[in-house]
Amino acid sequence: MAGYSPGPAGTSFPMLHSAQWFLWSPLPVAARAALEELAVFHHKQPYLNHIFLVPRLFTSQWRRLLHKTADVIFELPAGSRPAWPLLMHEPLVIGLTLRFAACPPFQLRHHPSVLELGRPCMECGHGYWEMRGVFCANFASPRLHWRPCHSVWHGRCYTPHLDDHFVYHVVTDEDGFDWRPQDTLTRYKVARDGDHLLNTFQCDLCWLRSLQRRDPLPDVPQDRLLLCVIRHALLDALWGQELQTVGSTLRAARSMVAQWRKVGLTP
Repeated sequence: MAGYSPGPAGTSFPMLHSAQWFLWSPLPVAARAALEELAVFHHKQPYLNHIFLVPRLFTSQWRRLLHKTADVIFELPAGSRPAWPLLMHEPLVIGLTLRFAACPPFQLRHHPSVLELGRPCMECGHGYWEMRGVFCANFASPRLHWRPCHSVWHGRCYTPHLDDHFVYHVVTDEDGFDWRPQDTLTRYKVARDGDHLLNTFQCDLCWLRSLQRRDPLPDVPQDRLLLCVIRHALLDALWGQELQTVGSTLRAARSMVAQWRKVGLTP
């Protein structure tokens, strides 16, 4: 509200603020309390937008609530912009809570234009996942001194390494004819959307970090060969489940997420 206007018989009427965007910039120790107030405000005034700014400190107290409240979250590293110099040391976490729409999908966080802002595919660079793709198990989880890898691919984009020259055995008849069905010609050569739902999938980078305790070095041929072998082994493991099994599991997961959204829960 922007104050009160006088009415008849000494009554007062609240005046709504004309602004459409509101800025929240609490101290990190008070971020959780501020987010709780923001959630109440957004529930009462769903046609307004909010920007939440907080340094990345005391995250264990407020990060989970921020992911429930904000529709878009990103970080501004210290020193990357004049407004947030290197002297600030910690990155600035920025959360956007968008207004509700009057038509489906109602919450703009589910609109394709917003989903496109998500992490792009490691291969093609496009986004918009909506329960599609293959996600690394460490996509949002830090390991040792490394940050979350944020590795994700479309199923069709996760293919063998460029240096992969392994021979794929193909069963043929006495005339050399390949009788395999058309839908199995890409077996072991491409992943499927939802493969990570049935397998504990870790990306090539995370596996190399686990084995070598370091990041891959671009000028070391052994690291390139190791990444090639890891990719080949991962594709072989992913195809331990048949195409129909992966598809039915993905459909079940989508149905479950749709039911959560109907009752207002965040997947």
